[in-house]
Amino acid sequence: LSYYTPFKMAYQNSRGQRLNSKVETLYHQTDHVCAHSILQSGYMRKGSDGLAGAGIYFATSVEHTGHKAHKMGVVLRCRVKLGKIKVISKYGQKGITFQTLLNEGYDSVMIPRDNG
Repeated sequence: LSYYTPFKMAYQNSRGQRLNSKVETLYHQTDHVCAHSILQSGYMRKGSDGLAGAGIYFATSVEHTGHKAHKMGVVLRCRVKLGKIKVISKYGQKGITFQTLLNEGYDSVMIPRDNG
């Protein structure tokens, strides 16, 4: 049983509205075992490392998934709720956490690069 204060409920509603305001089709590459698990459960687990810290990394095209993936073999096409996007340097910002991102009013991170 969860207890929700009016503030928490209002925050969740506003974040939900933000997330639904920016939805895109993006691509994620992984191995066959993980892809099967994702398709069965509908759930993706965040990785432990990356240019923007721990997270789930997507590319704007199938071709651009290879250099982002730690595991290879299957490319998943996903509808991703991005919400408010924090744009960071192409060199990354490893200190980002989900909580600091939320504290700054963002929902996702974009690393602008020529290779998606």
